[in-house]
Amino acid sequence: MEGNTGCRSLEPKDLSAYKECFDNSPLAFCVIDVLKDSDGKVVDFAFVYLNKVLADLEGKHMEDLWGKHFYQIFDNTDVKWLDFYGSVAYGGQSNTFDEFSPEINKCLHISCYQISNGRCGCLLTDITDKKEMEALLELQMKYSFAVSVADLSMWEYDIENNRVIIPHGRAGSIAIERYGLSGHEIDGFPNSIGRHSRIATNWRELTAAQKELASGKPVVSGEVWYRKDGEKTMRCDKVSYSVTCGADGRATRAYGVGCDITAFKKATQHYEKKLAKFLQSCSTAAFYCRLDLTKDLCMEAAGSSACFTDALAS
Repeated sequence: MEGNTGCRSLEPKDLSAYKECFDNSPLAFCVIDVLKDSDGKVVDFAFVYLNKVLADLEGKHMEDLWGKHFYQIFDNTDVKWLDFYGSVAYGGQSNTFDEFSPEINKCLHISCYQISNGRCGCLLTDITDKKEMEALLELQMKYSFAVSVADLSMWEYDIENNRVIIPHGRAGSIAIERYGLSGHEIDGFPNSIGRHSRIATNWRELTAAQKELASGKPVVSGEVWYRKDGEKTMRCDKVSYSVTCGADGRATRAYGVGCDITAFKKATQHYEKKLAKFLQSCSTAAFYCRLDLTKDLCMEAAGSSACFTDALAS
């Protein structure tokens, strides 16, 4: 079967041409022979030319790559390269693709084209930073959408300067409206949020939270009851902070998220009161039964318990 079973050196004139074009190029470039076994299966590829930029990209010296087989050089190799390069070297078509290279832990943009049967030229560009930024932006978009749907409030806490920063956008607007804040930057914590609370215990909780944030505790959370000016109804938020630290290990900034759980808290309190009333009735009934009183007294106790059961159900 026609194809390469071993690495072939470049003709001197071809090598001279590649060196003239690519030795000083800022782009990583190589020429590879795609190798087949005796059954015609693509099994490896070898570098017959490369410039220093490509060697640096691969994290190797040029002499460690030149003339060597790829799958003999690198650990953690991926067989996907055989399909990519084999289809070009033997198919005669050029190909451009973005792929993660586990061998060097980088994401690469690769353009390759056939030079001759079984041989192709490849231009490689490190796009790891670009891909990471794209992934981060996509994550931020998904997070922002989730926040808007969930009706969450968000803010940042500058621990070093003791300043609360409310971001622009829906989540920041919710925080300003919900807590009745006066602007996007507010000095002093817990005053920035705690001043709207009329429950004294919250001041102690917020002060304790401030100390935990400053200590660098990764996650700080709690519940805050508050009431904005002009409102009669108390509200409750579940508040969570995620803390980031600087290079020196000190806490520098925390990101806060608030979720209104007022309805849940009120429902819980409502059923807790009913449950307590029901349990009290059950205890009273059991007490009279244990006294082993007359049948009438026991029946009366049972009737009392039934009444309380009906009351709980209502």
